[in-house]
Amino acid sequence: MSLNALIVRQYGSRDAFDAQVAAERARQREAVTQSYTEAPEDIVNAWAYLETHPVFAGAEPGDSRFTEVLDIAVVRVNPATGVVEDHPSMNTATEIWLEAGPTYRRAEAGAPADAAFWDRTGDPDVFVGVHDVDLDCGGASFEAAVVSLAALVRRCYGEDRSLVYDAAARAARTAS
Repeated sequence: MSLNALIVRQYGSRDAFDAQVAAERARQREAVTQSYTEAPEDIVNAWAYLETHPVFAGAEPGDSRFTEVLDIAVVRVNPATGVVEDHPSMNTATEIWLEAGPTYRRAEAGAPADAAFWDRTGDPDVFVGVHDVDLDCGGASFEAAVVSLAALVRRCYGEDRSLVYDAAARAARTAS
């Protein structure tokens, strides 16, 4: 018996199963958001918040693409400026830099202009990630950088995907 047949047998229909899964994911997301709100400086809360944030959603309910769109760099910088200097002897402080961005289902996003760069298949159901420079951040440790990234995601995108596509609302939220 196929998995789909088992699901229909147990839940009556695939739609009923999907609705139950979505409701459970929503409850989990609410619990994660509550924990993060209570202690945003906790690395475990910040990481869970990022992993479950809808802005990093994939094709299936609960499918997170967060680790796929996360870029991590370990760099040495000039501690006085926080910049990587041309002269390596000036770069004595280690920092962790993070970059990330939302995922888009090409069809719903109208396919960003350079989406073909990320996805060579042309499939409109493929989720592609983009780099959002407003989420670029770093810290003296990986933990500090993740906590900073979670705060930026909340500030830039709120608690859902609505600001992914609403540039004016996003700009107003980011400016505050």
